[in-house]
Amino acid sequence: MMRLLSNRTSGEELQPGDHIYSYIKGHTYSHHGIYVGEGWVIHYTATAEPVTTSSTEPRCRSCGHEPNTKRGVLKTCVDCFLKGHGLLCFEYNVSLGRFNLKQKGTCSTESCYPSDKTVRLATEIFKKDEVDGRGFGEYNLLNNNCENFASYCKTGKRVSEQAAKAMAILDASTSRGNPFTAISKTSLLLSVAASLLSSKSSSS
Repeated sequence: MMRLLSNRTSGEELQPGDHIYSYIKGHTYSHHGIYVGEGWVIHYTATAEPVTTSSTEPRCRSCGHEPNTKRGVLKTCVDCFLKGHGLLCFEYNVSLGRFNLKQKGTCSTESCYPSDKTVRLATEIFKKDEVDGRGFGEYNLLNNNCENFASYCKTGKRVSEQAAKAMAILDASTSRGNPFTAISKTSLLLSVAASLLSSKSSSS
């Protein structure tokens, strides 16, 4: 479904195979996943041991997700995926004109797999992760994150617009010869990474 200005959608509009996402931490980053039908989302989170925190989250009564221990590729309900944030649907096969008008990281001119293939691929990765805990490899904030996972399930390509944007900022800071700016950007990325590891199920 094409959305003229916003990619915001409702749970009732979702179709199996949709690439969905949600902005986290005041639009600092976005978390991505694949809706596989019947209220379930498969999404990729940090694989490292969680950062110790003083707070714990209860097990989800709807899907049984345990946010304090589960890592890697997860299959949860939509509510666990969103964690109170807004639901948006990524668009594929958009025209170049539309792509240039939309905010980066919300759509792509790339064609995508049929919905059933996307669901099958996401499910296969999830099942592999249940066996060895590394269904999509080691999580990396810039090189192997949740957006890479969702785009891979949709197109076979590991694309992350937010990671590319972060790297461009760092490269620009370094090329201008401003080490303090570069350090501050690096610190920001490290801070986001720490947040991802501590929140696990809402990482990106």
